[in-house]
Amino acid sequence: MDAFPLPFNYDPIRLTHDANRLEDLARLPQPGPHHNGEWTGVAIHSAGGVQSTAPIFPSLVPYEFTQEAEEAPYLKSILLSLPFPLQVVRVLWLPPGGAIAPHVDFDTNFQFGLIRLHIPLKTNPDIEFLISGKQYDMRVGELWYGDFSKPHQVTNRGSQMRLHAVIDVEITDELLALMPPEYLAEQAKAGPFSKHLPALHATDDLWSFECRFFVPGTVLPLLVLGRLADMISGASAKVLLAGNELVLLLNEKPHCKLVRVSEEQFLFLGLPPGCFLHLQRSNNSVKTAALVVRGVQEDLIFARVGVVRGNRIPERRIVFDLL
Repeated sequence: MDAFPLPFNYDPIRLTHDANRLEDLARLPQPGPHHNGEWTGVAIHSAGGVQSTAPIFPSLVPYEFTQEAEEAPYLKSILLSLPFPLQVVRVLWLPPGGAIAPHVDFDTNFQFGLIRLHIPLKTNPDIEFLISGKQYDMRVGELWYGDFSKPHQVTNRGSQMRLHAVIDVEITDELLALMPPEYLAEQAKAGPFSKHLPALHATDDLWSFECRFFVPGTVLPLLVLGRLADMISGASAKVLLAGNELVLLLNEKPHCKLVRVSEEQFLFLGLPPGCFLHLQRSNNSVKTAALVVRGVQEDLIFARVGVVRGNRIPERRIVFDLL
């Protein structure tokens, strides 16, 4: 069982009305080498509410609804009602004859702290949607969970457009309560779950976390959206206090904010809780800077392009060289 509907049902007529309104919006090809440009989309919820094709990535600004979300008022009301934090939400089109080749989304798993949900807005009986080789038929008005860390593919063999809202969410106890206990027990064999963590509003000592370190190219695909070839040389990093917040700079450019969730643990704004920075101090200065990441394979460069190379690791701790 790699996919199943959650216990929510929405009005298919109102969703179809939203879908028709969205048809008039400009769409952009989605990232990845596993299609020929026919798979397009519009962001409904993104970093800073800015239109983008990017999936989850660290950011200087929190997630917000985009202006395009106003064209889908019923869908927006559904998203606002969900009892778990939203990250990126996209509406994605696959035309008749379009295909998305087999690939994996390495960062969608319980250990990394992010799962992906689908709400079909338009579909047809001739959609071939496979996860681990098994067909799943999703109907308009249903909310589906799928394990997209496993190989999956889509082919639209029908004569009508396929249109889905694809919703990335952080894990909470409320979300877990909606899922079969036996399924969660099986998922837990891969390692502890990473759940949403509230921010720790302690700012008096943030200055003591300022530091510099080097991020190797093998790790950068987790933190940077861009050409993988440009990441091989790695990047210099700086943690800098700006007002009452810590900012991470890469190669001297502000990259993302750091969200404190415990005494020495900082999330990257925009990433789920299974990827965080651990800054260990002594005498009010950082002595160790380490990236802790859960549930992803060792080869992150192959992972970013949807290819599995190596086993998924429950937790890795990567110590950076301080500068």
